[in-house]
Amino acid sequence: MKTVILTAIALSAVLTCSCTSSPEQSADNNTVIGISCAVTDNNSRIGRKYSEAVIKAGGTPFLLPVTEDTAALSRMLDCIDALILTGGEDLNPAIYGEAPHPELGTVDTLRDGYDLYLVRTAASRGIPVLGICRGEQLINIAFGGTLYQDIPTQKPSETDHYQSFTNLRPIHSIHPVEGTWLADIAGTGAYMVNSTHHQSAKDIAPGFRVAAWSPADSIVEAIECIDGRPIWGVQFHPEGLTAGGDTTALNIFRFIVSKGREHRSGR
Repeated sequence: MKTVILTAIALSAVLTCSCTSSPEQSADNNTVIGISCAVTDNNSRIGRKYSEAVIKAGGTPFLLPVTEDTAALSRMLDCIDALILTGGEDLNPAIYGEAPHPELGTVDTLRDGYDLYLVRTAASRGIPVLGICRGEQLINIAFGGTLYQDIPTQKPSETDHYQSFTNLRPIHSIHPVEGTWLADIAGTGAYMVNSTHHQSAKDIAPGFRVAAWSPADSIVEAIECIDGRPIWGVQFHPEGLTAGGDTTALNIFRFIVSKGREHRSGR
């Protein structure tokens, strides 16, 4: 997988650029979208498709390196207009008060703490947040929800939620719920999405509602906050679909960039 690694030099450059831009620049296309990272071989990384999707949507990607230094993370959040929480490994079920299921995959306690700090702090500041796959699951448990730790054993169905081929192509349909953010983007009919997960939202966190379902098995495919906080999530991978040419998926990134631009103009 092609990856993007944020170096100390690149971080310094983005901080300088985003935090010292003039009001005229801020009103233009200088909307900075923070993107959470994973830890691989002791490096903070993301798949390149995330940053490319943000660029295609008109935003400026800003990779947030994984660290336990919350003061540093707080300063990084000062410099972004919206936050994308990316996909990755399973979340530790201890966060939502459950014992690990036998089919639980790899967890990363360092990343869990980092991501939880990012989403809760962003929410407290009114920074728009979009969660993707693990990111949606993280949003749900960060605010009081739970997960199916393993769909095949806890909610079995004939729908394949973990495709074996590239996520540039869709595998199954979802149905956005009328009146939700995703319905505004994709309509209320069947929308074909990719799928690379074995966990999903179970009990929805207070203050949130389901924005899309998998019709065959009622797996939650999107959520949204309904208490005024600008937080949304999808279980599929719009960055992969965007790379494959799906304009609806690209509009999901345009949506979060537009919300970031609104947040920036309101500061």
